[in-house]
Amino acid sequence: FVKSAVERIPYNISKRNGTYSCGHIRKERGRLDLDWESAGKTFSICEGCADDSKNLFKIISQMMLSPDNSKSFSVRSKMGLQCYGDCENCKLTRDIPVSDDLTDKYFNMLSDKEFIKRYSEETRSVIKDEQDIFIIGDACYGKDKKEFLKKISHEPWERPALIKLMKVTEGAVLDEGTVNEFLELYWEDYKIEILRSIFNDKESIEEVLSKDVRPREKLRELNEIKKKKEEMDTLPEFKKLPPEAKFADTVARAYKVNGEDEATNKIESYNLSDTRLKSIAYGFYIVFGKGDSKRWKYEDSEVESGEFLSDHIEKLLHSEGEDYAENLQRVVKMSGSTSAVVMKDGKKMR
Repeated sequence: FVKSAVERIPYNISKRNGTYSCGHIRKERGRLDLDWESAGKTFSICEGCADDSKNLFKIISQMMLSPDNSKSFSVRSKMGLQCYGDCENCKLTRDIPVSDDLTDKYFNMLSDKEFIKRYSEETRSVIKDEQDIFIIGDACYGKDKKEFLKKISHEPWERPALIKLMKVTEGAVLDEGTVNEFLELYWEDYKIEILRSIFNDKESIEEVLSKDVRPREKLRELNEIKKKKEEMDTLPEFKKLPPEAKFADTVARAYKVNGEDEATNKIESYNLSDTRLKSIAYGFYIVFGKGDSKRWKYEDSEVESGEFLSDHIEKLLHSEGEDYAENLQRVVKMSGSTSAVVMKDGKKMR
């Protein structure tokens, strides 16, 4: 009877050390172990060979006449892990038993492959409570935080947040190793500290926390706020600006903070009638590569003046500090105005 049952098994198995196995049983591979206790036989199938349409227990027991064949069997499993740590005492050498619920489901025809998958999920939920162990997928890095962090794909600006998180966390078990997955493990407890590592500004942090987005998007938005504020900090403050300077400064700041589209929207929000302002506007369009599409709005003299101003506007967009003020004054002067840009300290630009 036992021989007949073994012959019915659809897997390519052979007997090794008293166990019938597919031959791929190693600690780094997940597997199913089915013990036929009444016959003293064990069958082991690795996660690679396990089939999603087969149940080894059903195949072996189908000719048995007992009303409850599961009493003659027990089922075990192993979660496959690649070891990349250097731990003196591995926390994962102990066997984590299969839950009663999963055992019942297997004996009620859950497939071999699905059984291994669900056991792995169960085991991960258990080891998530372990301290000083870092896992991504099927790779275990033990206590090695540095190697674990290397495997989380992230942008350079995200690194301070991840480093902060590594300092406060005692372990992490991730499925995919994404930034969001890692952040979400500890977000509720450490979100303020994490956000401060990107930009320590209370008002900005409160702003991003009010948004209904995932943690990584909150980090991204906070980083954008930081960049905008840093960009604005490089620009001078003025006491008085003539109309030409006020217009050019408004558009230039919109460009520096939010880019070309925002600068274009700012230009188009004005109902321009003054020739000098229109020439400056056309100069911006040339710099943005939109001169041809906007030309129809302007007189020939405004187009000619805008073409002349475009080089000065280009310099304005890429300057900061007092150089920015000097380039702004140059745009004003080259537009035909004799008015002066006045700095916050009263200094007049010439």
